[in-house]
Amino acid sequence: DIQTFILLYDFDRESELASLIDTVGCGVTVQADSKDELIKAIRQMANAADLSKMGKLGKTYLQTELNKEKCVKMYVDTITSVMENKR
Repeated sequence: DIQTFILLYDFDRESELASLIDTVGCGVTVQADSKDELIKAIRQMANAADLSKMGKLGKTYLQTELNKEKCVKMYVDTITSVMENKR
């Protein structure tokens, strides 16, 4: 069973996180100072079909891109890179 959640992101729309949310389709991004965007996002989130789809997309992304094996590899690669740059 897919759990649905709402993510209203109110930081810089040009950030890496905003780009990820938009690319994956797992949430709605909203510029902090845009009342009109916030209203539009709340209306979009009121649509149960959109929420279910976003929940499924988010879960799929987590399972495929942020699973334990990939996260451990990213961590090891980062540590290795830092150590190599210190030499």
